Amino acid sequence: MKKFLIQLSKYFLIIALIANLLALMSNFLLKRSSIFKASFLVNNFEPEQAFDYFIIGSSRGLTSIGSEEIDQKLTTKGINLSQDDTGLPSQLLMAKHFFESGFQSSYCILVLDEPDFEHSSMQINDNDYRMAPYLQREYIYDYFRKRERGIIRPYTLGKYVPAVLYAYYNTELFIPSLFTLFRPNYRHRFDKYGNYTYPDNQLNTQNELLKPIQIQKNISNPLLHTFEEYLRAKGCQLILYVAPYQGRELIIQNEFDIPLINHSSILLENSDFYDPIHLNNKGKIVASSFLAEELQPFFLK
Repeated sequence: MKKFLIQLSKYFLIIALIANLLALMSNFLLKRSSIFKASFLVNNFEPEQAFDYFIIGSSRGLTSIGSEEIDQKLTTKGINLSQDDTGLPSQLLMAKHFFESGFQSSYCILVLDEPDFEHSSMQINDNDYRMAPYLQREYIYDYFRKRERGIIRPYTLGKYVPAVLYAYYNTELFIPSLFTLFRPNYRHRFDKYGNYTYPDNQLNTQNELLKPIQIQKNISNPLLHTFEEYLRAKGCQLILYVAPYQGRELIIQNEFDIPLINHSSILLENSDFYDPIHLNNKGKIVASSFLAEELQPFFLK
């Protein structure tokens, strides 16, 4: 029996060693790739490179603003670091990743979504796993450690036993890492500027004029104060941007001394929208043009 247990322990240790080596290999492949925004930023731009602005948000930030269109109009240099299925805490994490990776920017355009106007969930967002390759960085690890719940905590354990994280998120992390082995420069649903465009929705081919419903809203999320303080310490100014909604006009009371550009109802043509909260390619071009006009005074300072 004793020999059996010793032999079993040896097999277990060998399997654990192989699993961790595979996880470390996957982590290395993801970090050297461009598949997710965190590694795309680090691998495609020079450290200490200065941007005029960077955009952060959820899928609405990803598809409502075209940094390329803004740069053409204002002769600026920007990048879109928005990620779908993320909330304000994840967006603050991305801002930290931007600066802690050695980059600089004069402005941060935060595409603020309605669910984060007053408070934000402490839960881990669906696509936060895309930051996992940088789990060894303290600010990344702290984010996950404070939010993870339950008996199995793959992010918390993953810093020390990477096999746990990559086994738990095998389809999200391990399989994409194998893909990057052959295509390290592949970008997952964004272009070289970090933007993504929804196609012109066939359901909205009729150019109907919208009659927006007015809704009173209040921006009072205390996390915005933390966001602004962090950026100020980095010499960066925060600008809040509310992207267009289909058929809704948000009348916003902003409790913070943070510049707010409210374009919730600026697009009145039904054909500009892919769905009620996302723009299509046509709508994004128009919205980006309007936003560029609003941003111009900031860059003339």
